[in-house]
Amino acid sequence: MQELSRMRAMETRLNGGRIALAREDAAAYAWRVRAANLRGADDLRRLYEAGERDFRGAQLACADLTGAELEGADLSTANLAGASLIGSNLRNTRLVRSDLAGAILRQADLRGADLRGTPLGRADLKAARYDAATRFPAGFSPVDGCLMPESGFLRRADALSAAAGRSPQNGPRRAGHG
Repeated sequence: MQELSRMRAMETRLNGGRIALAREDAAAYAWRVRAANLRGADDLRRLYEAGERDFRGAQLACADLTGAELEGADLSTANLAGASLIGSNLRNTRLVRSDLAGAILRQADLRGADLRGTPLGRADLKAARYDAATRFPAGFSPVDGCLMPESGFLRRADALSAAAGRSPQNGPRRAGHG
């Protein structure tokens, strides 16, 4: 509602504002329709290669995005349930509140990715890479998710492992065997 009020105020201040706002609204609407109607991985790859990075709300359930180059893309609120993202480059990608249930992200590059608000419990993240800039959802442990820390970030992973009561190399600790 505040956004609408702000747009109306802008409209009254600008000469020809109605035309400019109509164009902006039409462009935003066209993008929402395009994102909702992506026909899968091929459309996404083609648009990415053409310079598009805004894929918010895209419907890509079960899409084969194996090895996809999506660095810097915004896939917030996208439906990627059951998608294959094996070995994909998702560096600095926004995946905020996306659906990754059953998605396979093995060996994906998640360095700098923003995954806040995205349930990761049912996603396969084995050997996916992360770094200090990767933002995980509250309560998620990259160590428990079998992710691989960026080299030089290993000490933090060891600290997380120790805090969870595990020896980084030997699994669970036994009482009295610190």
